[in-house]
Amino acid sequence: MHTIDTYTLHGIALRLVDAIPAGRGEALILARWIAARPDIFGPVPDVAPAGRYRAGVDPLGWQVLRDHLGARLQGMAEPPDQPLARLATIAAHLGLGPTETTILRFLVLQQRGGAVADFAATLRREIGVSDEAVIAWCCNLDEVEVWSALAPQGPLVAPGLVQPDGTSPVMRDEPYALSGLLLALLRPQVWKPPL
Repeated sequence: MHTIDTYTLHGIALRLVDAIPAGRGEALILARWIAARPDIFGPVPDVAPAGRYRAGVDPLGWQVLRDHLGARLQGMAEPPDQPLARLATIAAHLGLGPTETTILRFLVLQQRGGAVADFAATLRREIGVSDEAVIAWCCNLDEVEVWSALAPQGPLVAPGLVQPDGTSPVMRDEPYALSGLLLALLRPQVWKPPL
């Protein structure tokens, strides 16, 4: 049984394997991260480094990894997730577009602190990309779209859905947190009969 985190990570990893050339150092970091998580990605085919003096991974191994991820994702159905279903309803009610809804969805998964958060932290730490680039990479968006949505007067920050951390980028762990009100709306409500 897979979760929404594992389903989402398969999609993100497959898109990144498609987008990153095998000869880049990012490919080796991504391949090692995937291989270290058989609980998420299953037994991953061995992806060898490109060579002693070259960054990246072996192109044939990169293609085998891509095929492995594609086959696994094809065999999965997106599992139901009540908070994400509520998020879609809230986003539609507020008139948010697909870009903003996709970013919010990613932030919800990241804020849960599971595998998606671990992957985002790895991208920031090991590859050195900005928080906005991590969101763009994981959501298959252009970085400019992410910056616009998360700007102080952007459609996610201005109405208070997302609260940016005002500290220096070097000092922050998760620079964008969902507002308390939005988190409360996403939690399942337990109805108690009146006494």
